[in-house]
Amino acid sequence: MATHHVVAQGECLASIARQYGFLDYRTIYDHASNAALKKSRPDPNVLHPGDRLFIPDKDAREESRGTEKRHRFQLRRQRIFLDVILKLNDEPIANTPYVLRIGSRQLEGTTDGTGRIRHEVAATETSARLILKDPALEWDLRLGALDPLEEVSGVQGRLQNLGFGCGAIDGLMGPRTRSSLRQYQGMRKLSSTGEADGATRSRLRTEHDGG
Repeated sequence: MATHHVVAQGECLASIARQYGFLDYRTIYDHASNAALKKSRPDPNVLHPGDRLFIPDKDAREESRGTEKRHRFQLRRQRIFLDVILKLNDEPIANTPYVLRIGSRQLEGTTDGTGRIRHEVAATETSARLILKDPALEWDLRLGALDPLEEVSGVQGRLQNLGFGCGAIDGLMGPRTRSSLRQYQGMRKLSSTGEADGATRSRLRTEHDGG
């Protein structure tokens, strides 16, 4: 029976789809009953706690095949990737060995020329630890915790990730957040208003989200 799901912090479409037994989150995201949410949340990987999703019934599918024969069926699962670009003083941390710990897995590799790391992850993973030896840096990553850019908490999260610390990501436009905004705006040659105006959000989207 169809139902509604209220999004909690740390959830994304992929993890919600997996919870309800769907291999592809687009079955939920593209449903007509979610048209309004899709319009307000153009990135399905970035939802806000409290968003409501309509969860449709799963359709039964029938396939006709001959008896007394072996048949192979292939399920297509939506693949999910952790995609991170590392910078230090606005310069890429390029061609640098790293260790990425996700759940019980330990992955090792080297950043590319842009400081990028990209690994497939399970939709149910919510945290990871990224370790560099030279320079000696470590990060605890919260997967699925970034809020939409339209929310103050989404602006705070992106500023924090870009190195403009604004304190707690609490969704409040307080003095520390405004100070971080002015610093970011000044360094990006934007009007230093201390407000999350359209130009600032657009630059954050391009710089942080890559789009």
